[in-house]
Amino acid sequence: MPGNIEGLTQLAQTFNTIGDRHVALGGDRQIQAGAGNWLGRAVNWIKSALNIGGAANVNSSIMSHVVGRIRDTEGMGDRFAEIARNRLGSALTRGTPITGREVSQVISDLVRVRGDEARAREANIAINVKALCAAPSAGEGSESLLVAAMREKMALFGMEGEMDALGPQDFQAVQDKVGAQFVRAGASPTPGQAREALLEACRQFSLARVKSHIDAKVQAHCGHSGPQDALPAALRARAGERGMTVDMSPEQMGKLEALVHKKLEVACTYNPGALHPPTDMETQALRDRVIDGFLDALHVIDANTALNPEEKAVAREAVLSAPTVFTPGMVGALCDGLRDTQIFVATATHPAVGRSDIAGAMETFQEAMNGVFMGEDGPREGIDGMDEVEVVKDALLRCAFERQGLRGEEGVQALERMTARGSAMNMYRFELERQDMSQPGVVKNNVACLQLLTGLARHLDLPPRAEQAMREVGLHSVTFGQAREILGPGVHSDKGLPEVLGFDTDGAARLLEQAVADDMRSPAPDPGQGLMGSAPEGFRAKMEQFSEGFLKDFFRNGIVVDGERIPGPGTNDHQAMEQALDRLIGHFPDAGEAGRATRGLFQAMAASVFNALLADPATAEGTMQTLTGRGDKLSDMLEFSIASRGGGRYDVQVEVAVQRSREGADGSRNDPRGLGARMDLTLTGCDRPDAPPAVRVANFDFLLATMRH
Repeated sequence: MPGNIEGLTQLAQTFNTIGDRHVALGGDRQIQAGAGNWLGRAVNWIKSALNIGGAANVNSSIMSHVVGRIRDTEGMGDRFAEIARNRLGSALTRGTPITGREVSQVISDLVRVRGDEARAREANIAINVKALCAAPSAGEGSESLLVAAMREKMALFGMEGEMDALGPQDFQAVQDKVGAQFVRAGASPTPGQAREALLEACRQFSLARVKSHIDAKVQAHCGHSGPQDALPAALRARAGERGMTVDMSPEQMGKLEALVHKKLEVACTYNPGALHPPTDMETQALRDRVIDGFLDALHVIDANTALNPEEKAVAREAVLSAPTVFTPGMVGALCDGLRDTQIFVATATHPAVGRSDIAGAMETFQEAMNGVFMGEDGPREGIDGMDEVEVVKDALLRCAFERQGLRGEEGVQALERMTARGSAMNMYRFELERQDMSQPGVVKNNVACLQLLTGLARHLDLPPRAEQAMREVGLHSVTFGQAREILGPGVHSDKGLPEVLGFDTDGAARLLEQAVADDMRSPAPDPGQGLMGSAPEGFRAKMEQFSEGFLKDFFRNGIVVDGERIPGPGTNDHQAMEQALDRLIGHFPDAGEAGRATRGLFQAMAASVFNALLADPATAEGTMQTLTGRGDKLSDMLEFSIASRGGGRYDVQVEVAVQRSREGADGSRNDPRGLGARMDLTLTGCDRPDAPPAVRVANFDFLLATMRH
């Protein structure tokens, strides 16, 4: 792919940064400035821009890349490359030293020459285009080719009467547009090419003029910033004729204006035999038809005998606040599906819901939606396709959220329950991800879950990043036990990933036992520094019983002890920190034993797990790909759970979950690898202050997975 002049100019500027220093080869066989290393960034940029790797190990190779870059730049080619080859001289042929400033001068000179030539060529094309536009269209004394082309296209769009209103600037704009077209092509047009280009430019000018007329008429007859403007006045009048009252905010009326604009544009610009600017009467009539259709849709709610007044009220509000105008058929589907959607939302958001409950509710909901949107002979009348279906489903969910009281803090809590790690919803979605997405039912269920979650996030006015996070379900979304249940016993890699065969579990356990035993000797915090620096004396005495690594992780992330989750209070509030530490100590005979049992429970444990997987050939490559792959980390979770067994013995469960995103912030696709691991430890001798606890790895299990769809 050819480069551009801007990139070549930047390359020259970067060589100029090196200045009078030679572009040389360092002792590590890497390209660098000949003296000193403070210019490393500039040289690294050059290496990147020229695609130079470790193979470029002499100056002549550097210069060859410069020549190639000049040749491949748009508008340069072989002629400029040959000039560069001659200018670079001995540095190119023999690899003798050359300064960055010399290289920069060569590139800059060529860019300037190319620019001068391009400007001269463009000026010549502009002169030729101007002469052709001014040429008589039909012999001596006739109007110019430009005016004739404009008259033809203005007449086509029903605006021949506006020719006299066009000024010199309008014709100049068309001429400039044609000139720019042939400048890009790099050649002057023939008379035939000029006429064809003029006709197309005049067509686009006339079309844009019709659209400006449409904008003006819609603004005049559909203004809605105040209650006395044209659109709200017309809505009140036509609703009053039906005995209806419709209260809409200016924002809600925006969709009526948008629909009038869309229909007017179709009427004025889509039919080749009836292209024209709209009239006041035409715009008013179309506006009134849009209002009448909207009132017909609202009447469907009023006439419904199955819904109670509260259900009608939320349905009406959903239609009024929807981003698009509902047809009567869409409103009928909304009324018919409202109660089934309420049941689905109530089940999915219930605090005690299980995965089977969600699966059952989903099956019932999808069956009900099929009946709502489909008839015996196809889609329901007024439902033309999936666009209408999705709009109605969004409205159904908003109605259900309102009916369930899912607003404010209650709504946020419900959403947090559904998206929490290990929730029934996440487990159901994780399982769906591993089913055959070619089956329509699986796709529909997956989409319905996402619509529920993202719809509630929008209903609560949460920021877009919250909605984006819900779109990806991986090992960070479920507990290790849940993932193991879904993938099955003995499976260590997800479908689509290389199968893990021959993993040495006993060898990994030995490595882990040694690593954890070493961590159980981790030191206490340094007095007067870090966490201990400004803490009250009594609090410092308690912290001295624990390792610094554990305390940092505990205050950040919390821990589970004997089934009680103690959340991390952060590290800014000493009172909250001491209260959390007291809750932890309360599960042990004394602070000393608490410190000995937890001494090795911090981030080093995750590193030990990764090292054990990297040390085994069966898992080394997959582990490395997960740890170093592209994509943001959705999770790098490390969680500890301790259970007291008495007599100084404790069972510790360690869970690790690393998950990378499917999509980057720039929309690029990533490899969404995930790694989950669980290690069960038994610690004995925690009641003995004279020696660190003994460590035994009772179980080690892991999963390499990917977000498959």
